[in-house]
Amino acid sequence: MRVHRTGTLRGMSRWCCALSLSFALPLLSVGCLATAGTRAARGGNTGATSEAYLPVPADLQPAVERASALGANLFLLDASTALAWDALATRIGPPNAAGVGHYLALIGGNGHGQPDGSVQVLFFTDEYVPRLAYRVRVSMGKAPRSEVMELDPPVVVHEQLMTLLNARLLALEALPTRKQALNPVVIPQRNGRIVVYLLGATRERNVAVLGRHYRVEVSPDGTEVESVTALSGAELELPTEDRSGHRVRALAVTDAAVDHPTETHVFASRMANLPIYVTTGRGRWKVRPSAIEYLGKP
Repeated sequence: MRVHRTGTLRGMSRWCCALSLSFALPLLSVGCLATAGTRAARGGNTGATSEAYLPVPADLQPAVERASALGANLFLLDASTALAWDALATRIGPPNAAGVGHYLALIGGNGHGQPDGSVQVLFFTDEYVPRLAYRVRVSMGKAPRSEVMELDPPVVVHEQLMTLLNARLLALEALPTRKQALNPVVIPQRNGRIVVYLLGATRERNVAVLGRHYRVEVSPDGTEVESVTALSGAELELPTEDRSGHRVRALAVTDAAVDHPTETHVFASRMANLPIYVTTGRGRWKVRPSAIEYLGKP
C-alpha cells in the first residue's frame, strides 16, 4: 500500500459555494459502491487445495457479504488514487510541489447517476479555501488508463464536495499522532452519514499492511465525528516474501475480537494479491481477493 502525501485542510469551515460542478453530482449519489461481483463463500472446495469451504453461518452472511463488497471498493478507490497520482505527477511533477494539497476519490457516474466503471480522483489546491485544480478519470482493467483534465484557473466547488473534504479532515484529526502513515478513503453513504476509512500504509516494498486501519463516521453535514472504530488491534505489517526472496503463498492473522473478516482484510488481500487466513471469534476464514471463504471452527 503506497502512501499518498497531502496536507490537511486549513481553516475548514462550513462553506456554501455557489458554483456547481455538474460532473460531481452523480458521484455523490453513490451509496453502497460495491458491484455484485464480490461474494461470500459457498460450500465446496478448490481444485488446487484440500481445504473444504463450509457455508457461512446464516447470521453472519449479510455482514460477510457487506465486508467483501466494501473491501473490493476500498481497493478500487485506493488503487485508482495511486494511478491518478502517478498520472498527475507525470504531467506536472510532484503534486505537492505544484500546490496540490488534498484529494478525493469517488466512483464515476454517467448522466443518469449510475456507476460507469471509472473512478474520478479530484485534486484540490492547498489553499485556505481549496479549489478544484485537476480531475483524473481512471479506468481500471487489464490495461488501466488515466485521463488528466486541468481546470485553469482552479474552480471553487459546491457545498457537497466541501462537506466531504471537511469530513476527511475531521477523520484525520480524530486520531492521535502515530508513526504509521494513513491513506484516507471517503465513502458517502445513502443514509447521509459520511464514512472515512483511514488505511494504514507503508513505503516499504513487498509488505502487506493489515493494520492499523480505522473507520470513522462523520455527520451528514461533515461537521462532527460520530464514531471512531479501529478495524485492527495494532499496527501490523507482514512481508510478502520469505528470506530467500520468494513470494509467500499466504498470510495469516488472528483477531478474536471480531466474528468474521472485515472489509480491511479483503482490502489487504487485494492489495497484496495473496490469500489471508483470518482466525476470528467464530472460526477460521480464508480471505481471497475474490471471495471470503469459511473454513469452520478451529
